[in-house]
Amino acid sequence: MTGPAIRLQDVGKRYRLHSTASSFAAASAAARNLLLRVLKPGRVPAPTTGHYPGEFWALKEITLDIEEGDVIGIVGRNGAGKSTLLKILSRITPPTTGRIEIRGRVGSLLEIGTGFNPELSGRENVYLSAAILGMNAAEINAEFDKIVEFSGVASFLEMPVKHYSSGMYMRLAFAVAAHLRHEILLIDEVLAVGDAAFQQKCIGRISDEAHSGRTVLFVSHNMAAVLSLCTKALLLQEGRNTKTGTPHEVVSTYLGQLSELCPERSWERPNDAPGNQLFRVKAVRAVDPGGKARARFSNDEEWFVEIDYWSIVPGSKLGTTLAVYDRMGSCVFGSLSNLEPRWHGKPRAAGLYRSRVRIPGDFMKEGIYKIAILLWAEGYTDQFRVDEAVEVEIFDSGNLRGDYFGGWEGAVHPRLEWHCEQLDTLVARAG
Repeated sequence: MTGPAIRLQDVGKRYRLHSTASSFAAASAAARNLLLRVLKPGRVPAPTTGHYPGEFWALKEITLDIEEGDVIGIVGRNGAGKSTLLKILSRITPPTTGRIEIRGRVGSLLEIGTGFNPELSGRENVYLSAAILGMNAAEINAEFDKIVEFSGVASFLEMPVKHYSSGMYMRLAFAVAAHLRHEILLIDEVLAVGDAAFQQKCIGRISDEAHSGRTVLFVSHNMAAVLSLCTKALLLQEGRNTKTGTPHEVVSTYLGQLSELCPERSWERPNDAPGNQLFRVKAVRAVDPGGKARARFSNDEEWFVEIDYWSIVPGSKLGTTLAVYDRMGSCVFGSLSNLEPRWHGKPRAAGLYRSRVRIPGDFMKEGIYKIAILLWAEGYTDQFRVDEAVEVEIFDSGNLRGDYFGGWEGAVHPRLEWHCEQLDTLVARAG
C-alpha cells in the first residue's frame, strides 16, 4: 500500500528578525575589524557575536497527510503562513523543524513570471521559464502551442517582453505555469491575473487540474473558488493549522474570524424594551434551521429571522415586517406577516409571541446586510421600527456558479430554471 502524496510531520519554519540598528552595528563592527587588520596586521580582533533581537515562526507544528487526488484549499489571513507552506513544499525554502515526504513530481504556480528575462522575446521566455519550472524540452515542445493560445499573445510572440503591457506579461507567465505536467500542483493566489475574462480562463484551468486526479494545494482569498474547486480545506492562523475539514466548514470558520457581526439583540424586561403601548420587542435574531443564532450563512442555505415580542394589551391584532438592507443602505427586499395563517387579523391574549420568517437558500447575493424589523397593529397603525436590529453576512458557496467566476448583476442571486430547445435546423443555401 502506498502512502499519502504529501506527509508533513511537525513542520515549522523560523525566520530571524534583524533590526536596522543591529544590522548597522554588525556592519560597523565588520568595517572596524577590517580597518584593524590593515593598520595592525599582527593583531586579530575579537570575534563578534551575532545578535538576534527576535525570531518569528511563520509555521508551527504542521502535521498533515494529503492523499493522492486531494484538492486542498488553504485559507487564512495575510501572514498566516499559507505561502510559506507552499514554498517549503516546492523546496524554495527548507523547513526549520519537522519532516516532509512527497510522492510525485511537484509543479508550482507561486510567483508568476519566474525566469522571465525582459530582454528576451515571448517565445524565448516560454522555453526559459518552463525549463526553470521543471519541464524538459520534449514537454515544452508538446505544450508550446497550447501555452501561446491560452495566453492570447501570439501576435507579439517575437517581441521582447519588456515591451509587453503588464497584463500581457502576466498572461503569458500564467499560461506557462498553468501547463506544467506534474503529479502534485501548488497554486498560490493567482486569480488577480489579467482582466475578468482571463481570470475566468485561469479558474477554468485550475478547475481542470482539480478534476484531473492530480493532487492540488490551492491558496486563495477567493472563497467561492475554494468552495467550488476543493474537496478539503485547512485554516492557518498564526502559523498553525487550526482547522481541517470540508471546504464549507473551514470557510465558515474563517469568515467568522474576519469581523464581528451582531446576529442577535435582546431585552430582558418589557419596561426596558423598545416598543409602544401595544407591544414591546423582546429579541431579534438570525438563526439556522436548528435555531442557533449565527452571523454568517452560505448563499445556498436557508435561514430564519425570529422576532420575539410582548403583546401588552389583550385583544390587540399585531403583525411584523422585515426589511433587508445592503451596505450602501439600499433595501434589497422586504416582507410582512399579513399572509401568516394563524394570528394575522386575529385578537391576541397578552403574552410573549414569536414571529419567524424563512429566508430561502439560493436567493441572496453575497455581502453584509443589516436587518430592520417593524411591528404594527390592526390596519398597519401604531407602527414601531427597530433599524439595524441585526447584521448578517452571506458568503458565496460557489454552487450556483458552474464554470463562471465573474461578478453578478442585481441585488439578489436566485436559482432560476433555464431550458433550451432547438427550433429549426440551419440549412446552408447556395447563393
